[in-house]
Amino acid sequence: MKDIKWLSVATLLFLFLLSSCAYQQQTPYTSYTTQQTAYNESTFKEYLDANTPFPYEGIYAQLSAGNNYRLALKKDAITGKYFFICLSSDTSNWRIGEVKAYFEPTAVPDVFVGKWYMANKSISKATAIFQYNSTITIYIDNAIFTPETLYIKVYPLTQNDANESQTVRSGTGFMISSNGFVVTNYHIIEGASKIKIRGGYLGMAELNATVAIADRNNDLCVLKVNMPNDYPPTPIAYGFDDSLIKAGESVFCMGYPLTPLMGSEIKTTNGIISSTTGFQGDVSTYQVSTPVQPGNSGGPLFNESGNVIGIINAKIPGAENVGYAIKLSYLKNLIPLLEPSIQFTKKDIKNTPLADKIELFKKTIFIVEVQ
Repeated sequence: MKDIKWLSVATLLFLFLLSSCAYQQQTPYTSYTTQQTAYNESTFKEYLDANTPFPYEGIYAQLSAGNNYRLALKKDAITGKYFFICLSSDTSNWRIGEVKAYFEPTAVPDVFVGKWYMANKSISKATAIFQYNSTITIYIDNAIFTPETLYIKVYPLTQNDANESQTVRSGTGFMISSNGFVVTNYHIIEGASKIKIRGGYLGMAELNATVAIADRNNDLCVLKVNMPNDYPPTPIAYGFDDSLIKAGESVFCMGYPLTPLMGSEIKTTNGIISSTTGFQGDVSTYQVSTPVQPGNSGGPLFNESGNVIGIINAKIPGAENVGYAIKLSYLKNLIPLLEPSIQFTKKDIKNTPLADKIELFKKTIFIVEVQ
């Protein structure tokens, strides 16, 4: 029954995102004047202190990079809608007390859909996932490379809220050497105070990781994982190929998208290389038709021969099956900086069925969680 529940949630979220795509295609950016409330941080705290807050109500701070909003979340008891109200921002476009977004409940618990006003007051459709009564992840349709934005509750906080809000975002990482080097995206670990990995052959066990190399320009990061004797490194079944692949060639990716909704089992999707250049002709990335979602970032992109050829790092919400992967050559440029040094080797298991490749590869592909 648990598997059925996750499937239904994932399916419904897919339908929400699909409807958002249709909305975006039909409705261009439009500038709106937002509703003004009388709330500021002091008066909203007074409201919270004087009442029993509805679930999720509180003050939230933006954790992801961006315009650093600090927002109040208030529920309308009559309609059931939740409103985000601006309490502070480092952009001059927003005044204290203006409504930044509103969300309506859906048939899926903790999943809300609504409208989000961008920094310039243009409007976008968005999905909000409320987690643990202490964190909210916003998925904005019109955002290009950072569709997900994380907000963490800062007031009021019970001890339980504080404990549950420790894990703030997650992505995917994959092992590149048996001595504990794991690759992911820089944007996943940016600003992290603690990094952990789990999944793969580790199961639910969590291992601490530190940053060995960070390449912000190319959105790459190599982690060094402390591998205790209880979890010795397992052999890596895939190879690595940094030669340029042609448009039209078949590829597949593996990762952990939307784990709060889809669960912690690894997911695989396949497609083709749509273009040998990425967004606006970026030569450092491939454009792929492989469906990806938030959480796939940092995961490996494989060719049919079983070699990593890229690292998933972005998608365009609202555009069907348009994702991007950093070419392996940009990761290879970082390898000489590692101690001890490692070597990439190719493999050729093209004739191995995809299902068998997945079973082999998933052992060294992990969930990367940051605090």
